[in-house]
Amino acid sequence: MTEIAIRLDLESALIEERDIRVDDYLNDKLQIAADLESLDSLLLNVKTQQTLLRSQVGYPDVTDC
Repeated sequence: MTEIAIRLDLESALIEERDIRVDDYLNDKLQIAADLESLDSLLLNVKTQQTLLRSQVGYPDVTDC
C-alpha cells in the first residue's frame, strides 16, 4: 500500500469515527419529539464547545460554520 493510500484510509476512518460520534450524541440528546423544541439551544451549546475546543488546539475561530 502506498503512503497516499494509507493516508486516505486513515482520513476515511477518522471521518467515519466522527460521524458515528455525532450520531451517538444526537441520539442521546434527541430522544423524543419534544427534544426538537430545544434544538436551537443544543446547536448553540455545540458551537460554544466547538469554539472552546478549537481555541485549545490552536485552530482559528470559525463562526460561519
